[in-house]
Amino acid sequence: MAAALACPRVRDVVVVTDDAVASTALSALGARIVPDAPGAGLNAALAHGARSVRDLRPAAAVAAL
Repeated sequence: MAAALACPRVRDVVVVTDDAVASTALSALGARIVPDAPGAGLNAALAHGARSVRDLRPAAAVAAL
């Protein structure tokens, strides 16, 4: 994640998780944490994360790592 945040073309990194320890550590690195509201597995989490990005910037490109 540090490499993605260091990339000048990456505006922000969104992490979908309900893990408090991961949330604390990743937000300290600069990630925006989104609660895993769907709680329905990886594909749902990826879609939820993409929606949270596009809610703020509708034309933003989204990549999953």
